[in-house]
Amino acid sequence: MAGAAQGRREDIVTADLSTIERSERNRSSRVGLVALLVIATLFVAVSLPVVLRGAPLADDFVNCLEPQRVGLSSALGDSLDRLGVLRKAHLIEIAVTTGACQYLPFGFAIAVPLVLTLAVALLLRGLLRDLSVSEPWPELASALWLLQPVGMEAALWPAALHIPLGLAFALAALRLHRNGRH
Repeated sequence: MAGAAQGRREDIVTADLSTIERSERNRSSRVGLVALLVIATLFVAVSLPVVLRGAPLADDFVNCLEPQRVGLSSALGDSLDRLGVLRKAHLIEIAVTTGACQYLPFGFAIAVPLVLTLAVALLLRGLLRDLSVSEPWPELASALWLLQPVGMEAALWPAALHIPLGLAFALAALRLHRNGRH
């Protein structure tokens, strides 16, 4: 009888420890998720006035006005000659910026890299979770991406669209490879 009672006490202690461990994991997961949501919300709140009242910056003028002056195909060809194959994403930047300048408020051209920057944060979180990185690190890493200056600059500058676009493609490729869907 004494052995059975001892065994039940050990089972209860083990169950209590696993409940405590599970509770601790849930708490750290919530902390990371809350931090990511707060920082993402602040990121969008700071960016929103720029999107709503945005205007082209120095490089955006070239991407915006040059294609209107010489034609889109000539501007794309000149850009490819000038920058070569290393910056083919610049062609996407020119197309987005030119389209926004001609047909939409310029804030649309700013919103595209902003959305891509948020997508990079989510893809980074997903990749780290795919790699079984313990909580709250995937969420904190995503939040740090949104806090660092290159992320903010690239998010609000259409001429830097290649930064979040390249990172989004790279992270998506890594996730596909990791999950065996390549």
